[in-house]
Amino acid sequence: MQNPEHYDYIFIGLGASSCILIHELHRKDMLSDKKILILDPSEKSENDKTYCFWSKESDNITKDFAPLASHSWSKIRIDNLDAQRIGDLKYYHIKSIDLYNSAKKILSYYDAEVKKENVQEITSGIETTVISSKGDYRGERIFDSRPPMLHKKLSKEQNILQSFVGYKIKLKNNVFNPEVCTLMDFNVQQQGHTQFFYVLPFSDSTALVELTRFGTEPISKSKSTAIIDDYICKKFGPYDLVELELGVVPMYMDLSPPELIEGVTNIGTRANKVKPSTGYAFKNMYAHAKAIVNNTEISKTAARFRFYDRLLILILALWPKHGKPIFQQLFRARDTAFVLKFLDEKTSVWDDAKMFYKLPVGIFLRSCLALFIRKAGSILFLFAPILLYFILETVFASATEVVMYSVLVVGLFVVGIPHGAMDHMTEALSKNKRITVSFVLKYLSLMAAVYLLWLFSPSIALLSFLLYSAWHFGETDTEEWGIQSPFIGMLWGTLLFVGLFTSHVEELQEILLLLEVQGLNPSLNYPLYFSIAIGISFFLAAAFRRFQWLVLVFFLLLSQWVPLVISFGIYFIFHHSYRGWTHLRESLGQNNFTLYKHALPFNAGAFVLFLFFFLNPQGSLETNTSLFFVFLSCISFPHIFCMHRFYAMRKKA
Repeated sequence: MQNPEHYDYIFIGLGASSCILIHELHRKDMLSDKKILILDPSEKSENDKTYCFWSKESDNITKDFAPLASHSWSKIRIDNLDAQRIGDLKYYHIKSIDLYNSAKKILSYYDAEVKKENVQEITSGIETTVISSKGDYRGERIFDSRPPMLHKKLSKEQNILQSFVGYKIKLKNNVFNPEVCTLMDFNVQQQGHTQFFYVLPFSDSTALVELTRFGTEPISKSKSTAIIDDYICKKFGPYDLVELELGVVPMYMDLSPPELIEGVTNIGTRANKVKPSTGYAFKNMYAHAKAIVNNTEISKTAARFRFYDRLLILILALWPKHGKPIFQQLFRARDTAFVLKFLDEKTSVWDDAKMFYKLPVGIFLRSCLALFIRKAGSILFLFAPILLYFILETVFASATEVVMYSVLVVGLFVVGIPHGAMDHMTEALSKNKRITVSFVLKYLSLMAAVYLLWLFSPSIALLSFLLYSAWHFGETDTEEWGIQSPFIGMLWGTLLFVGLFTSHVEELQEILLLLEVQGLNPSLNYPLYFSIAIGISFFLAAAFRRFQWLVLVFFLLLSQWVPLVISFGIYFIFHHSYRGWTHLRESLGQNNFTLYKHALPFNAGAFVLFLFFFLNPQGSLETNTSLFFVFLSCISFPHIFCMHRFYAMRKKA
């Protein structure tokens, strides 16, 4: 087998981010004596995009890229308002074809190859290897601008799209003012989204007229044709269509960074350089290129601007009718130069406060509340039962056990069992996502294997149950946290059980006795093991910077004062099952009601199975708790198998 050819620099993709970086490397004379490879599935021979940015004449980005601009404007109009000068700024437009050609021209000066190939994978080893559709290549430094892979379906509430259909036109009459561009004209039907026209005149008779949508669904060419034609004819008169421009820009808040590979630098959208609330990226990509070349850290976005972006995107996703009045009020309340400064994230907190004061406050407060519920909802869901337990113990201790077990039973049938009742939808045991005879037989056979193990050796059965449960709990949590490590998942699941069990030794001994399993050694220092489990868990949560993980460590701390069955039940139902249900709902793209309908047959079957084969009406609560424990271990095994396959397929999707 022929060894892969070696290159100093490999650029995956020749989009804006790669072109900007090539310019910067050229300016710093960092391409000389380098062997360079460009891999892109297209030839980049068409004008397929528009790149815009605003800057001062003295800014470096202006000096570097203004020569490529096809036009610039010093005045901007919003809606039917008078055009405003934007201070010492200019708004620049660059054709994508001009940017591509300039990068190709630079590459022609050096030892560079441009190949029309689609990159499939990057592998790390002794050397980093790029695997394409036509061959393998090794690179000292790789710049990856491919669209990011989504390991999970992103919520539409925080991840919307900016889509557009643009007409490059030539008018029959010369009515354009080439010194004024229209950033937003909302004189168009909103169609359940936030839509506006964007007009860039290049002369008195030519312009780019673009219908833009901020929304959860992209705009279609077929449905936009009549709207654009009507707008142009009524506003500017008859025209000829010169070019058509289509595109979709992700306005994603929840885009997880790709897995870090030694020698690979992510750039462009893959490096989260698109500002979520606007879709602008050129200046961010320029700053990133500067940082790469100078080997410096790029300054992080202030947390408050990320928060503003989240609020706006939530409004545009959930209450799109408010998008138009918000933008209109924004440009009425503050001049355009200030708004551009705000979008550059260069305003002060006081400036921001004065701006928001003049906007529709109610919808932003509503968005804040909705965002809090969505972000803290899972935490509230987990801690509400614990809080209820402590309240009952304080004011009505005699009712604590009855109330808490009632809550767990209700939770089990509302969330706990339903999240496992969707196993046929995972395609692991049923390719057609239906509860067939074959699926039921496979499922029951896996359950029967576990039950027979309980009959053969309760100790081995219990150990097996704890091991595959630790694996499953850890896998579900790390999937939620975006940690792609089975070892870390298993470690966390193990620490969870160690923390729960070592803080409830006496109760655990009683359960082991009921299960006919040998008890724990009373001479061991269980408080020490509990402290170690908490300490390691805290260290891991801090090392991976996962706030949700820290929350679960805090839950473990509190659980030592809550009975074992109740604390485990709270974790299983109000955290694990809730998370698993959410993952299924997101991946299957169905709402809760639809999923419940799918889960109903399985729910009923599980209830009947427990009622007739496991429940002992004459037994005590402790006896039935142990029987339910056995039932849970039996029904969990096929569920864990199905969910593991589900998560594996989700990663490949």
